[in-house]
Amino acid sequence: MHYLQRLVVLVCITLTVTKLSNTSVKLVSNGYEGIYIYIDEFVEENATLISRLQEIFSEASETMFMVTERRAYLRKITIVLPKKWTSKGKYRLIPKMASEEFIYVTNCEEVSKPNVIGLQECGKPAKFMQLPSCLVFQAGDTPKFGAWDHIIVHEWGHLHWGVYDEYPTNPTDKFYQMNGKWEPTRCSRQLRGTSLITKEPYKDQLCDSANIKSYNLNPVTDCRFIPDREDNVIASLMGSQYISSLISFCKRDTSKEAVDLRHNSEAVNDQNRRCDQRSVWEVLLNHTDFKNENPPVVQGRKVSTKPEFTIVQQGPKILVLVLDVSGSMSGTRSFRQSQAAKYVINNLLPMDSLFGMVSFSSGANILARMTRITDNSVRQSLIEKLPIESGGKTSIGAGLKLAIDLLTSMQNETDGSEIILISDGEENNAPFASNFLQQIMENWIIVNTIAVSQEADILLSNLSTISNGKHFTWLETGYISFADVLSQTITTGGIMSSADSPVIIYSDGKRLEQGRSMSGSFIIDSALGLETVFTVLSDNKSTINAEIRGPGGYITHKTSPVGDALFIEIQRTLPKGRYFFDVTASEANATLSTIVNSKPRSAKERVIQVDSWLSKGKLDYKGKDNVIVYALATRKGSAVINAKTKVLMESPTGDSIEFDLKDEGIGADAKAQDGVYSGYVPRNLLSASGRYNLKIAVSDNNERAMISYSSGTMLSEDTSDSGTGMIQEPTGMFQRVTMPGELFVENYYAAGDITPPGKVFDLALVSKTEEVSGTGKTLYLLSWTAVGDDLDVGTAARYDIRISETIETMRNSFETGRAFVNTSILQTRPSGEKEQYLLRGLVPGGLDEVTYYLALKAIDDSGNSGPVSNMITVGYVLNFTLEHLSDSVQSNDRTRNHVTIIIVCVCVGLLIIGILLLSLICWKRKKRSKGDMEAEAESVAVELYQKEKIHRHTSTKWDRKNLHSRTKDILIVKK
Repeated sequence: MHYLQRLVVLVCITLTVTKLSNTSVKLVSNGYEGIYIYIDEFVEENATLISRLQEIFSEASETMFMVTERRAYLRKITIVLPKKWTSKGKYRLIPKMASEEFIYVTNCEEVSKPNVIGLQECGKPAKFMQLPSCLVFQAGDTPKFGAWDHIIVHEWGHLHWGVYDEYPTNPTDKFYQMNGKWEPTRCSRQLRGTSLITKEPYKDQLCDSANIKSYNLNPVTDCRFIPDREDNVIASLMGSQYISSLISFCKRDTSKEAVDLRHNSEAVNDQNRRCDQRSVWEVLLNHTDFKNENPPVVQGRKVSTKPEFTIVQQGPKILVLVLDVSGSMSGTRSFRQSQAAKYVINNLLPMDSLFGMVSFSSGANILARMTRITDNSVRQSLIEKLPIESGGKTSIGAGLKLAIDLLTSMQNETDGSEIILISDGEENNAPFASNFLQQIMENWIIVNTIAVSQEADILLSNLSTISNGKHFTWLETGYISFADVLSQTITTGGIMSSADSPVIIYSDGKRLEQGRSMSGSFIIDSALGLETVFTVLSDNKSTINAEIRGPGGYITHKTSPVGDALFIEIQRTLPKGRYFFDVTASEANATLSTIVNSKPRSAKERVIQVDSWLSKGKLDYKGKDNVIVYALATRKGSAVINAKTKVLMESPTGDSIEFDLKDEGIGADAKAQDGVYSGYVPRNLLSASGRYNLKIAVSDNNERAMISYSSGTMLSEDTSDSGTGMIQEPTGMFQRVTMPGELFVENYYAAGDITPPGKVFDLALVSKTEEVSGTGKTLYLLSWTAVGDDLDVGTAARYDIRISETIETMRNSFETGRAFVNTSILQTRPSGEKEQYLLRGLVPGGLDEVTYYLALKAIDDSGNSGPVSNMITVGYVLNFTLEHLSDSVQSNDRTRNHVTIIIVCVCVGLLIIGILLLSLICWKRKKRSKGDMEAEAESVAVELYQKEKIHRHTSTKWDRKNLHSRTKDILIVKK
């Protein structure tokens, strides 16, 4: 079949069968299906937990149906029990855990608050929701977070619809300026409550206009707003969700909406910052679930919103490896494929898993039927069955068919079983892959694919997409090895990794000249060290020699057989610490790949795990959308923060590109210090259209990283300031490796600087004060985090700052807003640093009550403009000037500390005068005679004695000689 014909077939099948998938969340006829709730392996077995989850999600389903105005409810939910829970054959086993949009019931030692991890761009789904098991057991409303149905709908908003919190999450979020007054951040504006002072000695007094003026307060830092828990307000559930009367989200901020449903566009919160001041309802209706389908169920029609629950248990992994042995794979490709398969079978296949192998070229052959991994002898027998020869055409469909036959022939159900499919070319022989897509979907089989080289069939990535699998590439020309890639299809990674799973802690590659060695080091952290395996792979048939040295004088070395990979399997449990290695190869110009994996020391160890993904797998170079790389580092639900996260990206031209991911809540990163490290793929470093391969190293070599408990979304409380609520402990040194999948770049062309600066998300009004009381001269202190010349890299050339009387002008026609003068001459800071500008001007009487919207965008030295920032509100300003604060005076309180600055200056002046006088005295004393010094010493001694006598309240005898000697020493020092 011609390529285009096959592509059309695949697209058609994709559109018609993806809804059959039950391995990711889908809205089908107003009911969400494919929802998975996983119970962590460290949660103690308790049948009550299952019934409580059923109760909670049944209530949440009914509330969701009401809040979405009859558009959606929870229809099918699967609760997955841990392996170690006793089931006695009662529950069906599933081998594969969902990798996205799942719900995770965790141990309360790690997580104490409901939250969502992995927030992405506005409208995009997050990674998973966390529910502390101790809270789930509580019947009725939770004391701090409200009713469970409100909690679940609130968190579902983050998890699936990609909306953000409408309560304050940052220190500068609590209040904003509106009509000359300080208003609390809330949605809707009808939410009643009390504003109290937090600053001593006025704490808990009303934070009203009179006290703000009388006590010279800055409400942003000195006050807090406590919503009335008994208020009868109806919106919004993304705000103070613990208020029992809430039944809606905030809608559009227009007069067409009821006043108590209107979105608060001026409030300083994450929803406005990340979603361009749009309401939750606007984002919701633009979501793919509702945009073109799933209209509201007509009024009067009865709908049962009670979910259908299925209880299953995590079982052993079930997978089939499908190897390409066609003619195009002959030579190095076939050799490296066999090496990678040997590495995976030897080191990464979990004990008790079921594993089979198939090869294909013009047709297909079964290399190994489904075999349970029980010991190393089974692994060795599988390795011996790996194919040696290659030749013939390419029939991907033939290999898929045999793999499906192996899986469906078992007595087990195939739900969550996996196929790993490798191929390097376009299929050119029947049967074709498109013939078996329906069978894959109906049996809920997950297909992970690896494209070998740029020539591999584009249908591979589509196979993975429609079956909820992963897609990777191996490019041959770089240092990311075939084994690196294949290992990512085996290891679970992320929070759902089992306590007995091997962890890949190190991976690197290097081309050696003859007689040269490859040296490096890896870290065994406190949780790992059991069954550590040091592997070296070569692209030619070299003899490999390796030596490892570690803590306490540990040393080992080994030489591989000729033309074979080197495996050093360390039987003892290694102590934590840094290990050094040296590797040599017998053949010249060998490319060596070194991989280290290790297991947890015991089943009770909480291990740092990493996971990674791309915001999308394709980048149109001519388009405006960017691709974001994400890496998530956690320890059983707790965020790992302050780690070093570096991406290695290999291009079609053979170039290697490196860039960092950050967890700072700016640019591509949606939330600071939540364990999700993010960064844009740098367009300016791309070199061609085609496949790009990415590998991410997450590490802490300097012991700066921390485990942050209760990270993620922080729910508001009405009893006190929410604060950060975080407890931190050091991770110690560690290393991890992960791969997010293939990036495909299309429509590349050679161009100059076409990448604009990034968007500012955290523009804030830090304070507003009168420069001189009663004059109308007003100071606004503005703050934001600097963006780069190219997105979040480098330094922007300048900022275009404008104000307007309408929010629509700022959103839709920024350039027509009133511009501030002289911004081009103001110095800008590198990306990630804090910018602070002082807006100084005259506010005429009465015009302080006029609200203006202020926003900005960054511009680079090529004239590329970034997106418009989030907006803040200020009063009318006349004859304004803008001043960029220097490092030495950047302080949030600068505008209210002029007196302090004057005092400091006076003190410094007096100190300088004192130093000059002292120098003059010392110069004169140098000319005094020895007798004069003795006389002065005598006088000082008498004075010293009198002081000591008074101080001690005693008649201490005057030791004239001793005091005289001490005083001489003093004078000598002075001299």
